[in-house]
Amino acid sequence: MEYDCLNNLPLSPGAIACYQSLCERGPATAGELAQRLGKHRTGIYRELKQLSRKGFVTSHKERAGITYFYSIILEHALENLADYYFSEALSIIQYQRSKAPQKNRRRDYGLSIREYRPRS
Repeated sequence: MEYDCLNNLPLSPGAIACYQSLCERGPATAGELAQRLGKHRTGIYRELKQLSRKGFVTSHKERAGITYFYSIILEHALENLADYYFSEALSIIQYQRSKAPQKNRRRDYGLSIREYRPRS
């Protein structure tokens, strides 16, 4: 599978390597990923946290307390990333609106950002 498109996304090279490894070699613990990639486990956790927050990986904790990380299908991961940034943009807009003085607010005659977002 081609992962070149990931280089155009706001993901670190380490996060891309983690995602690619999970896609190609299957689920793994952070320690196993660290061995696969020749990186330190704490750095791998940082990359996995970024990937999880943006919707590229999910995790499952086993009874023994071991957490396994799984890749999300790339098409779904890209949809998750779009949703993540859409949500972030809405949060910023809401924050800005709450901080703007009432007299300086412009009237909003157009569609809201929610109406621009195509939903499947």
